[in-house]
Amino acid sequence: MGEFGDELRKAREYGDMSLEDVSILTKIDLKFLQALEDENFDVLPEPYIRAFLKSFAAAVGMNEAKVMSEYDAIREPHYEEFEPLPAEHRYKSDFTALIEKVVDVLRHNFRYVLAGVGGVIVIIIILTLICKPAPDKTADISEETPAVPIEQKGFTFSAAADEPLYLMVSIDGGDSLDYNLIPESVKEFYAEQNIWLLTSNAGATQFSLNGKKLKKVGAERWPAQISIDSTGITKIKTYQPISLQ
Repeated sequence: MGEFGDELRKAREYGDMSLEDVSILTKIDLKFLQALEDENFDVLPEPYIRAFLKSFAAAVGMNEAKVMSEYDAIREPHYEEFEPLPAEHRYKSDFTALIEKVVDVLRHNFRYVLAGVGGVIVIIIILTLICKPAPDKTADISEETPAVPIEQKGFTFSAAADEPLYLMVSIDGGDSLDYNLIPESVKEFYAEQNIWLLTSNAGATQFSLNGKKLKKVGAERWPAQISIDSTGITKIKTYQPISLQ
């Protein structure tokens, strides 16, 4: 047990609570709670670790934000720092390398410069033609056929909890946000395009789209991830309940 897990255990014992008490209060399996105190994080997917830690902290009276900050600190990967490559080994474009080669040849054969000046001019003209960007035709096309703005209609999506559960939500491809829901609580979201959502208990989550209830997406205590747009749920993936046995 590391320092982080020891803090969890001490906070629980300070509140005169056993792991069984926390399990009853949070509806989290006893094995998962023991794994948290043992810092045995690799046996659980990251979303569940974060959800269970928040529920554990709330149950024993710890500061949830502080607990998650400490968890992120011990789980943050460390990367080796590398010194930048010397200038002579850095990437050079083919065009730059070719110009440098021409200049180097001229510098070492200056006496032949006058005789070969015509050839150099030809080379420069060829390089200019090769590197000259093609005319931008986009402007002409846009003038002939002005773009018609596409109207984007958003939608509302809500999740209601029958039991304590955890949600991870990403709206329109943005950063994922975590939510802990208690029974009879409702969390509502608005999106312009789509929503990705993970629930720790599909059977205890009631989803609604624009105020209309949808069918349950999975069985009781089965985690599920879903994708939603304005037409409804477009993708469902369920997982068997996690077991440490």
